[in-house]
Amino acid sequence: MEKLTKKDPETKPRSRLKILAIFICTIIPLIYVFSVNFLGLDQTIINIGDMLRGEYWRAHSNYWMLILEGDWPITMEYFVFTLSFLATILLAYGKAGLKAFSITLALGAGISISYLIDVMYPYGVFKPLQMLALPTAACAAALLDILGYNFTLSFSLGVDAMPIIRTQAGGRWYSVGIAWPCAGVHSLFLYTLIILLLFKNNQVAISKKFLGFNHVVNINSITPIA
Repeated sequence: MEKLTKKDPETKPRSRLKILAIFICTIIPLIYVFSVNFLGLDQTIINIGDMLRGEYWRAHSNYWMLILEGDWPITMEYFVFTLSFLATILLAYGKAGLKAFSITLALGAGISISYLIDVMYPYGVFKPLQMLALPTAACAAALLDILGYNFTLSFSLGVDAMPIIRTQAGGRWYSVGIAWPCAGVHSLFLYTLIILLLFKNNQVAISKKFLGFNHVVNINSITPIA
């Protein structure tokens, strides 16, 4: 019979208090959803968003109400779910759990942070990420051109400047601005992070890891918008 060791997180006995803490962390998403839908927590979340960024949204967007009552609550939901998952992993498995669930945590945290940035600075205002939208949009435009679509791609400098695609259908022209989330910029970062984590403990030659990494990242950098 194997002896229990302190180094094995699966065999280490847990106190009742720790088990209770793990259980509470696992049901936090359920409590959150119930509170938002039936206990009025949604209005509290909206009030917090209004206090933090309401003035900015009203001044810079005609759709500020949609951001405040739609996008902002979803952002909080992402963070609550991600943090509850992180707390559950840490309590249940300690630091070993962070390594075992690194890809899941990276995906959840990456989406949460990306969504938060886009909500706080909507419509491509966040320049460190928006500047990557132009080359990504240009790659997608080249692909659309090869496929035979008729359109124009334009870009002008400015605080809220975005690449703009214009196309004609039914005798009318339609325009759409491409902000960095639509251009797949956040997907590029997420793919890069996840591929690095996948290759980290993979017993493959470094040269093959490098080739595989470049192939996946380059393909997925233009796939989201296309």
